[in-house]
Amino acid sequence: MLAHKAEEEGAAVVEYITKGYGHVNYNAIPSVMYTHPEVAWVGQNEQDLKNEGMLNRMKRLPWKITAADP
Repeated sequence: MLAHKAEEEGAAVVEYITKGYGHVNYNAIPSVMYTHPEVAWVGQNEQDLKNEGMLNRMKRLPWKITAADP
């Protein structure tokens, strides 16, 4: 996550220097929790979308840890 965030912020700095403005969309930067198994997400959570009155689709997928996983 830190590399993705730093890359976007670096691009925003260059835009700011060259164009006078720069923007980072923090909702489009992936996040991750380093657990076993790892968990990752991107965007807003369901409650934030409901509070803003936005329509959303969410899909939950089951995780299965197999004997081959470390």
